[in-house]
Amino acid sequence: LRVSLHHPVVMRAQTPPLDDSTSLSCSHHLSVPHFLIWRLIVCLYFWAVLIGNFVYIRWPLLIIYLTIWTLIACVVYMSMATYSTYLYYQSTIKQRTDCVAKCQALCKYAQIAQTVSCAMSLMVVLAFWLLYHQYANLQDPFNFQVHGTTAMLTTIDFYLSSNTVAFKRTWHYLLVYGAIYSLFSLVWNVAARWAIYPYFMDWVHYPLLSVITFLAVLVLSVLLHLFLCWTHNKLVAKYADVRATAILPASTVKNAEVDAVETIVVEQGSSDKQAQLEPGKELKAEDGTPPSQTTETDSYQD
Repeated sequence: LRVSLHHPVVMRAQTPPLDDSTSLSCSHHLSVPHFLIWRLIVCLYFWAVLIGNFVYIRWPLLIIYLTIWTLIACVVYMSMATYSTYLYYQSTIKQRTDCVAKCQALCKYAQIAQTVSCAMSLMVVLAFWLLYHQYANLQDPFNFQVHGTTAMLTTIDFYLSSNTVAFKRTWHYLLVYGAIYSLFSLVWNVAARWAIYPYFMDWVHYPLLSVITFLAVLVLSVLLHLFLCWTHNKLVAKYADVRATAILPASTVKNAEVDAVETIVVEQGSSDKQAQLEPGKELKAEDGTPPSQTTETDSYQD
């Protein structure tokens, strides 16, 4: 009751996940319709940025860069996440039971895409502005979007979702992703005779530096993922505690009120009884006779 008084409207609009397998499709902070609108807008924006890059630059080989690989990962994740939220909306708000199994299956693969897109998008932003900022075309309207905005929106969506991410069960996805791209860049460098990323990822002329860069990228992405998992799980646990204490069923609140009243009555009765048993105070019977004036029979029975 005390928590309910202090948090009268906390989490009233949120729908808790059906189970852990669908927690990615809902938010601990937004209602299901609002979360669906948020993800739909972000998803359409990501698709616009991806298509706009190829239309604006008009270079098919844009696909060879890690930035575009990561942008595609963000688009795939947000598309899957949006559809999973739509299925969750249908299963909870519209009461469609046939959407539950689809939502559970989709969330399983969406969490893999979430792991890769969140950590790698932040890593790409840091690596680009630290190592290759001199190559940045500030006149390109998509430069700040692929090296900043998309990573920011992906991270915000990650913190809005109510799924807990286990670091021990997800960190290896980043190793696989990084190893695949490094192998691709090696093959491209040898076959095309030019490096995708000069100097730092030039496997032909600077193989040792390329290996160091590859390992540094993997370590940085894993550390970023560790930080994201730790902070996100703390946030989800905090909101879960608030939901458990602030949102009480009507029967629970009624029972709590009854228990509180009964406790007050019992405590008041105990205090009255204690006051009656204090020394120097004599109880009187209904006829006004003090208990000390007992008969011999009563004393014998005692």
